[in-house]
Parts: sequence; C-alpha cells; structure tokens
Amino acid sequence: MKTPVTDSSAHNADQRAYYQARRPSTMLPVANPYAKRHFDEAAQAVNLSPADRVLELGAGMGRFSIQYASLGCPLTVLELSPDLAGVCREALSSHTPAEVRVGDALKPAPDLHGRFDVVAGFFFLHHLPDLKACLQAARDCLKPGGRFVFVEPNPFNPLYYLQITFTPTMSWRSEKGIFNMRHKVIVELASQSGFTDINSTCYGALPRGLYNRMAGHGLERSPETITPRGMRPFVIFTGIAK
Repeated sequence: MKTPVTDSSAHNADQRAYYQARRPSTMLPVANPYAKRHFDEAAQAVNLSPADRVLELGAGMGRFSIQYASLGCPLTVLELSPDLAGVCREALSSHTPAEVRVGDALKPAPDLHGRFDVVAGFFFLHHLPDLKACLQAARDCLKPGGRFVFVEPNPFNPLYYLQITFTPTMSWRSEKGIFNMRHKVIVELASQSGFTDINSTCYGALPRGLYNRMAGHGLERSPETITPRGMRPFVIFTGIAK
C-alpha cells in the first residue's frame, strides 16, 4: 500500500497559518489527568526511562513535552510552527536538558540523525501529507534498537466522524489522515522504513473534559472496561529500528 504524496510546502504553509491565528486550549502545556494518561500509555509502550534521549515531533505548545522534561529525559522538540515552538520553548525554559527547534518532521536536520533512543508524537501523524517520509525520517534520527511511539485517533471509533463533521473548528481536509491510522497501513510503511516489531494497541473511552472530571472521583477508567478494545478511541503504534 502507498499513501498519497502531496505538496508538503503547501501543507506546511497551511499549518503555520492556522496556528499563527489560533491557540487551541486543548494544546496548552498544562498538567491534567487526560494528558498524563496519554503520556503514561506512550511511556509504558516503549519502556521509557529517564536516560532515554527523546525526539518529539510536532510537539505543538508542549503539553506532552513538559512531561518528558519533568521525567528528566534529554529532550529535543521539532515543531513546524514558529509560534507554537515559542510557546513550547517558554514552557520548557526551566528544563535545561530540553531543546526546541523549528523544523519539518519530514526533513529533520542532519545533525539529528542517529542521536535518539525514542522518537515520539502525539496526535500528529494523521495530519501529515506523507506518512512514509515521516517514518523514514524517524528511522534516520534513531539509533539502531531505538523505538518510535505515536499516539493517534483510532479510526474504528465512530465518534471521531461525528466530531469532525460537527465541530466548527475541524475539517475533513485536515483530519482525513485518520483513515490511515490502521495497524495494517502503519506496519507496511514502517517495515519499508527500516522498523521491526511493529505493534499497536487501543485504550481509553472518554473525551478530555469528561475524563478530567471523572478523574477527580477516581472513575475515569470505569467506562473503558465495557468498551470493546478495538473501538477504544486512542491507538498507540510502536516499532524498533533495525
């Protein structure tokens, strides 16, 4: 299977313009149970340790970056939007092992190649115009035996299609990549890009606001026990660099 390759320069210009004008509250670098759950799931999936050198792609304002930094991981952030990178840099200002760069995840600078133990991204992969190019770039930046971890929407959860259709700030133009967030697609592309042991797992059940409210009562995971695993709203992809 091949994913369509589009004009990445036009895509990048659209993304920069969008985030220059907007500051979505869901991307703010603040600690809450919902963001911590996503981070903990990703960290566990790759057996993250504080000694791991991490490259986070498409970090936005840094809502997950601050968790890597708080854990003590040497962190490099690559963010396409200069505006979002500035917010992320400020959020990480007290964490000396953290570096924030403005750049394209499909074309990381040569000095990033072969440096990292983990390449990570949160709700980022499905926005890209070329998945294979991103996975190849991730492989270039990893040491042999390094791991990738990407947290994405699960395309088999029907609520996403309602959310995209009826949320004024969302559009199918920017969200259509959700259809590629399937195990078979990622396995094929990651295998072609130099990865092995490629896996996926689904988790979760609740949207952000409800999850945070229920977390105050220790009930945030209760609905997950009755949600079929394959329909849980979030999927984690992992793989190991050859």
